[in-house]
Amino acid sequence: MLAISVQQPLAWFIFMEFPLQFRCDILNRRNPTDIRGNIYIHASEEFNMAAYERIIKNKHFGVVPHIPKPENFKLGGTIGMVELVDCVTHHDSLWFKGPYGYVLSRPDPDAFFPCPGQEGFFEVKFS
Repeated sequence: MLAISVQQPLAWFIFMEFPLQFRCDILNRRNPTDIRGNIYIHASEEFNMAAYERIIKNKHFGVVPHIPKPENFKLGGTIGMVELVDCVTHHDSLWFKGPYGYVLSRPDPDAFFPCPGQEGFFEVKFS
């Protein structure tokens, strides 16, 4: 099964349940993709502290009281599955920055499975 690495805390926002309007529904990437269908989200081993600080200081995210502390994020493994439904160059999502956005649907969190990540899409083997 294919996976793509996403830094925390962004990976967490893909699977958050409430409030839904803040759920991450776009992955910004430099390259387009023709891949569609179910993929795993891999939480990379690197935590993006700058993004975390921007999110917790952003007034729009002030209504998300249950963002974990940095030390409580899962790193270095898969955390769930999503359906990649499109690749766009424009989108109304508050998460879209471009130049390409991978549109995500049907997030399905799963138990953490530790495994190494890679750049781009990569194959995950559960054994």
